[in-house]
Amino acid sequence: MKKLIAVSFCLSVCFIINAQVRVGVKGGLNLNQPFSGKKAGAKPDGFVDTGFPFAGVPSYDIDRFELHANFHAGFTVDIPITKKFHIRPDLLYSRRVADYKEKGTRNGYEYFFNERFVADYLELPVNFVYYHQMRSAAFYVGGGPYFALPLSGSVDLHGMEWRNEGGFPVPASMFTSHEANWYSKFQFGAVVSAGIDLPFGLNGELSVHSGFNDINRSKYMASGNKVINFNYAVSVGYLLGKKKK
Repeated sequence: MKKLIAVSFCLSVCFIINAQVRVGVKGGLNLNQPFSGKKAGAKPDGFVDTGFPFAGVPSYDIDRFELHANFHAGFTVDIPITKKFHIRPDLLYSRRVADYKEKGTRNGYEYFFNERFVADYLELPVNFVYYHQMRSAAFYVGGGPYFALPLSGSVDLHGMEWRNEGGFPVPASMFTSHEANWYSKFQFGAVVSAGIDLPFGLNGELSVHSGFNDINRSKYMASGNKVINFNYAVSVGYLLGKKKK
């Protein structure tokens, strides 16, 4: 077994070297929009009295996060297995920001509620792509697994409640809070991408990243909510080395 593993490792190394691996840099824009929903077992007609930010918050409320722009930057690798099949892993530093705002009436009270989630990730998306070479450019499309390790993060909450007394609104409560380390310790999911390789090593890419696991570790969110990270990305990059003809 040890000999078989050693032979397989040597063959893999030789294959990669012969494949003319190209290494480069990439960076671009994140458009982050997490979505959330009820956890398994949360009843549609059940309530959980969290006491914060106000009593009677349904555990099944779905937060509608706004699309928020931020950035990513790091390294990329192109590994040609055949002329038509390449593997393209990335190692990226990525900042994800999400905003959620709500205003309405509940239990006879008017309120507004703002929350902002921030997390910095070290990401490893691995794309298995179909690669089509043309005369002066090449197009590729594919997908694969996506892994992310959070480096830092925080959540800030602000809000106010009013009640009417004699027809006049009166502040009933006001709250503000900052919470660190709300994020999940590890995230896994899938990535889908499409891109173009231009002459002189330049390239551009569009991708979509979706997590599979719940990243909500906040003690302030309704207990029945789970948060799934979802992100659009636009990237530009530069690959060193020449393509294998």
